[in-house]
Amino acid sequence: MFESFIDRHIREAMERGDFDGLPGSGKPLPGSGRPYEPNWWVKSFLERERFAEGRQAEYGRIEARLGSLWGLRSEQAVRQAVERLNAEIAALDEDGARLEPFDVDDVVAAWKAMIRARTDPFGGR
Repeated sequence: MFESFIDRHIREAMERGDFDGLPGSGKPLPGSGRPYEPNWWVKSFLERERFAEGRQAEYGRIEARLGSLWGLRSEQAVRQAVERLNAEIAALDEDGARLEPFDVDDVVAAWKAMIRARTDPFGGR
């Protein structure tokens, strides 16, 4: 049986145990089994930001606002939109529970990655 160069390296790494105990091992891929969501990155970003429970109305409004970043044409416009959103988040104060503001640089980096993926079918490879 023919074994390609890649297959051989993977087999050897498995034999050495290089893939044992990796984070997420044995768990399904996040989002697998769900239909495609055009704003998947927004939802995952919001989940990582760990919003306080019971803030579904704010969550939905913020999710919609972040989703609108996709259509912005410049980094400066994205930065300004996130800064305005952070100002709104700072103004929210119910029961002492506050939403965490977004890291502007993280959002800009995610926006740039999406723009690259949208314009470069090979993702810059």
